[in-house]
Amino acid sequence: MKTSISVLLLLIIGYSAQAQDYLDDVAQEACECLQELPDSLDSETFQMEFGLCLLNASQPYQK
Repeated sequence: MKTSISVLLLLIIGYSAQAQDYLDDVAQEACECLQELPDSLDSETFQMEFGLCLLNASQPYQK
């Protein structure tokens, strides 16, 4: 019983660490994309471009 619980905890911890790496990569790519945007964009255009940056950054990780 203890072995089963230990294995389950190790799997959960491993999956959590992998998910964090994925999120770190997406955040880094999205930030790099946002840095290329001009400062003169209005709020609506900026929000649209921000969404596109997030979508493009997460595209390689799509299942």
